[in-house]
Amino acid sequence: MDWDDLRIVLAVYRSGSAGLAAAHVGLSHATISRRMAEIERNLGVALVDRSGLSWRPTPICAQVAAQAAQMEGLHDEALRVATAHSSDLSGPVHISVPTGTIEGFVAEALKELPRLAPDIRLIFRTEDQLSDLPGRKADIAVRFTGSPDPDLIGQKVTQSAWGFYSCAELAGVINAHLDAETAVLAPILTTEHDGAFPKWASGHFDPASPCHFVYGYPSKAAMAAQGFGVALLPRVIGDGTPRLTLLSRLHCPLKTELWVLANSDTRSSKRISQVKRVLIDGLTAMQPQFFPADTVRANLL
Repeated sequence: MDWDDLRIVLAVYRSGSAGLAAAHVGLSHATISRRMAEIERNLGVALVDRSGLSWRPTPICAQVAAQAAQMEGLHDEALRVATAHSSDLSGPVHISVPTGTIEGFVAEALKELPRLAPDIRLIFRTEDQLSDLPGRKADIAVRFTGSPDPDLIGQKVTQSAWGFYSCAELAGVINAHLDAETAVLAPILTTEHDGAFPKWASGHFDPASPCHFVYGYPSKAAMAAQGFGVALLPRVIGDGTPRLTLLSRLHCPLKTELWVLANSDTRSSKRISQVKRVLIDGLTAMQPQFFPADTVRANLL
């Protein structure tokens, strides 16, 4: 059983069908079916259950696929390490960013890259936890954090202020509660899907407020703009979303740092260094959007 066989088994396990697996590995549906039958015959075990409309991987298939996934990861890591030291301003650069930040600010920060290095190809991954860099699935990561991994190299670009946002109609209701000095009962948009009342809402909103679970900055912004509730968002995203109103009478003390991070062995890569420099310069130029003037004044009061 060679690597090509393992790639097919892994694709079938992940997709659950010969057609999707064929598209993933660049083979025909018939070829995938034939190769899977050959692999099963050579191993003497069934890897998929073909009794239904779709293929259902067997427990043996799951075990083989788990080993194949590890080999795939090692292959990708070896390739990235080998190509990271290229002196060419061409080729792929993998960037890991939090969900919703490409449209929120990353694309704007990188707008000069096509002019400066037109042969660099960007490959984005969206992930909110910082596992892409240590796992070598990315060359660069952009993160809101106050404590970056000490094993990574990076630069703090700016401080990011956050705020509470809702649609204008709900903002009027909330302001009426504040005028009457009564508890603010308003729907909350949270990423806490366990039903717990979010900590950021405590002290501002009645704990009896209903909570909607929604994941990702753009999703929360869109739901808030449509009147579903109050969202906690970075100012750079909230201020730039149409139909959102900043609840300026509710002080939001949350501030985080925005970092651009990379593995130390990427220092000698000319193309990765170029992307990092453009990204850092672009984000630095956007600093007033991350930490608006009204936030600066509030901190001085």
